[in-house]
Amino acid sequence: MSYDYNVNQVNTNYGGDGSWRNAMPPTPENRRIVVPMIARGVPPQRIQEFLDNAVVSMNPSAVDFVDSESRGVHIPLIEGTKTPVLPAEYAEMWWDVKNGWLRVGDDDKTLYRRNFDENEGVLKNTYKKVTSVEAEYEVPAKKFIKGMKREAAAVLKTLSFPRVHAGIQFGSTAFIREYTSDTESCVTQLPAEDRRNLEPFEVHFDCEFDAKLAAEARRWIEWMTVDEKSADNLARMFATPVLERHKALTFIGYGRGRNGKGTIVSNMMDDPTTAAFTTTFNSRIMFPTGSPSTIQEQAPLNLVGKLWAFEPECAPIGSAQMTALKALSTGDSITARRLQQQSVNVNNTATLVIFTNESVCLPDTEAGDRRFVNIRFKDGHTDAEFAPLWAFFNKYGVAPFMMASCLLWLESEDPHVVNINDGDAMSEYEMALADAIVTKGYATREDLPTWNVKAAEDSRTRLGVGMGRERIVNPDGSTSSVRCFKVKNESRFAPFRARVLGDIAKANEVADAADSAIAEVVRKTFKNLQDMKLGDSADFANLAYWLTANGTVADVEEAKTEIDKLVAANVLAFDGKAYTLVG
Repeated sequence: MSYDYNVNQVNTNYGGDGSWRNAMPPTPENRRIVVPMIARGVPPQRIQEFLDNAVVSMNPSAVDFVDSESRGVHIPLIEGTKTPVLPAEYAEMWWDVKNGWLRVGDDDKTLYRRNFDENEGVLKNTYKKVTSVEAEYEVPAKKFIKGMKREAAAVLKTLSFPRVHAGIQFGSTAFIREYTSDTESCVTQLPAEDRRNLEPFEVHFDCEFDAKLAAEARRWIEWMTVDEKSADNLARMFATPVLERHKALTFIGYGRGRNGKGTIVSNMMDDPTTAAFTTTFNSRIMFPTGSPSTIQEQAPLNLVGKLWAFEPECAPIGSAQMTALKALSTGDSITARRLQQQSVNVNNTATLVIFTNESVCLPDTEAGDRRFVNIRFKDGHTDAEFAPLWAFFNKYGVAPFMMASCLLWLESEDPHVVNINDGDAMSEYEMALADAIVTKGYATREDLPTWNVKAAEDSRTRLGVGMGRERIVNPDGSTSSVRCFKVKNESRFAPFRARVLGDIAKANEVADAADSAIAEVVRKTFKNLQDMKLGDSADFANLAYWLTANGTVADVEEAKTEIDKLVAANVLAFDGKAYTLVG
């Protein structure tokens, strides 16, 4: 009794329970796939032998690999030998070709592999880009066959399978980038009657497009960010990997906490549509600053075939990480290595989304502004405020946010320049640098503490400060020109200037507080306490009552502000329970 059947001869489901669904690969018109001979390509004989003679086998000892429909597949042997006509990894790729699970895009050159849900054990209606068939099918280096991707594309172009469109589909409509020439393109929403809506898309949501849901998602995006520019940049992030003209953008979101960053990551990871396209990474591993370790060499492989790669809590980013970050941002070829295998070149397909509450030092260049899209999150939301957002995600998933993103891409393609520098998060070096520049217009090395050279360079870049010259007056009245640090980018420096000016104003307030009318009232109040032998201290409630009762302050909130100033000015001392007069 034979346990095998040839897929070119059988056109029925195996078994009555449907467990061997679609046993006959849906090749167009049930015709034989012919492998062409292309210039400097792979000799087609072995590939053709596999496509003609591969069999689905129920005999466990004859199974060389199990396909996405849970079928065991036996690879035919080279005649007169016990050697398979193809390595199992390449055989799986050609089996995907035969089944329509590996397809070519509408550009006739980009390969797409149908996504497989490993948790559910089923194929999804979405397709991921394949930049390297060796990386996608995990071909060991010793089995590499040069040109196999070109050969697959050549075969796929001859088949009548529908092409995969690089777009985002919602039910009966989709958003794609249409090319009017080799260099001109724009994002378009396909009308319901467009025939392409019946064909596969890179990303497919089972729901229909809903403008009201998109508007509600947009409101939540605005709730998570500090202003409209940051809201636009966050909204743009969702559809960027599919709709951007070419791979270029990396998103960097800054916020100290309780702002929604983690909520976005978890829902992108859990949504049935985006889960297969989403991964996370560790910036310390992904952006090596020296000779990469074994784990660092493997890290880029986790980005293969993905659309979104999130770093949920990034460490500080400085100039040392820029080389790796730029290469990954633009999809340049990078070297990666699987454990105990030779290195391979892969191209990152994922848009990097870096969330952090640490300092970020980005290049102060126009190219940097174009490549890195900044988002400033709004911090400090409570669980009660988050609850409706969590309920919205639980009910609709990420689809409404993707809809809002597609609408933004329809409207415009250029992200905003947003400053995410935080004046409240400054190192000692940065504080001294900003203080000197604000107070006298420049800083010399004598104004600054001793600091690591590289860290100091990164700090100056972060503050928008560069080297310049300043003419100064010497103690003897003569003048001379000195090298110094001056502001080169005022928009970068603005948060730090505001911090220093705020500190100066606060210091002046404290200095003035000791001589203020309120200070005199407080001194008289404590003297009265002592004269009446009622003690030398008073708690906040009594002190606030006295100040409001005689009209010195308008309310308890103002009383708290003024009392704090008196403590800072050493008029009052506070031991955690009560205040005493000290000056």
